[in-house]
Amino acid sequence: MQARSHSSYDLLLVRIPELHGPPKKTPELRMTVPTAARRQAESTRRGVFNFLTHEVLWRDRYDFLFKEGYRLRPRYHPDWRPSWTGTNIGLEFCEDLVLLYTPDVMDATRVSDGSVVAIKTVKRGGQELQIAQFSSSLDHPANHCVRVLNVLQEPLQTSVTLMVMQYLVPWNDPEFIMIGDVVDFVSQVLEGLHESDGSLAAMLVRASRREERVVVRGRR
Repeated sequence: MQARSHSSYDLLLVRIPELHGPPKKTPELRMTVPTAARRQAESTRRGVFNFLTHEVLWRDRYDFLFKEGYRLRPRYHPDWRPSWTGTNIGLEFCEDLVLLYTPDVMDATRVSDGSVVAIKTVKRGGQELQIAQFSSSLDHPANHCVRVLNVLQEPLQTSVTLMVMQYLVPWNDPEFIMIGDVVDFVSQVLEGLHESDGSLAAMLVRASRREERVVVRGRR
């Protein structure tokens, strides 16, 4: 499909639904009325849901990443065809409708164990990769930095390296339920501030949590 630029419709698509799971039987409640289905078909024909410009690069990386053991979402398969085409399934129930808003970060499934990871493009030989790898190498109970799981050489851009990391979610998404969860989170933040002599103050506003620790299924 041809790439397109951002539109006002993009603002509606900011959350990732259930990712990377096997297709499920569509219940009746996911069906839309015929008039809405016709509007969907017309919007699809006009290219409203085509790739954003930066998504094309990730689509072109699909085969390379799969060979390396990482599978992108169906939307980025080279032979992708919108899953709602020829159906009356509501768009809000189609995970391949979700667009990518962070050009340098993509979610993927690690084929070996089915875990969700984040793949980020960074400058080859740059400090970001060096710092991330250094923090990952520190074997200390107070080290809560995101782990770098793998480093891949980008096949399309010689100036870029692909850094594979644990997939994180914002610190308050999903919201805390148990008091013990809050205590554990605050303890880890303060622990990091203490060990770094206060240099990690930004952690208070940029902290994240590991996906597999807080949810079992995919996210919306």
